[in-house]
Amino acid sequence: MKRTFILCFVSTLLYFTSQAQEHKLDNVITNKDSAHDSNEPIFTSVDIEAAFPGGVTGWCQFLQKHLRTKVPIKNKAPLGRYTVTVLFIVDKDGTISDISIKNDPGYGTAEEVIRVLKKSPKWSPGIQNGKLVKSWRTQSIIFQVEEE
Repeated sequence: MKRTFILCFVSTLLYFTSQAQEHKLDNVITNKDSAHDSNEPIFTSVDIEAAFPGGVTGWCQFLQKHLRTKVPIKNKAPLGRYTVTVLFIVDKDGTISDISIKNDPGYGTAEEVIRVLKKSPKWSPGIQNGKLVKSWRTQSIIFQVEEE
């Protein structure tokens, strides 16, 4: 029988944690395709990153409570590790928007991450030069399928 769980460690090997956005376009991009104000900059790097309430511990608890970890098993995923990487904007008021998947290992995992992220409470927004700003965030969530 298979079982699934999410990896949520804070150690030298970070399987599940906040990550700074890898690409940089002069530190700011304009989101002209979004329903948001197209003149407002969206930062790819900030002085203080946007964060989930309660930090990494709060994020892990939120995922453990809301993520349906058996989704890959129900979709016949073989044993293994499935990393979903999601990119989204945290607005100045902490609202999440513009969710997109950057790495989809399949088996319904990406759809499950999007579903849970839409249930997320407001985040603490990023701060640049002492001001609240819209910023991009990248999160990786790992589903581990293994034998019981």
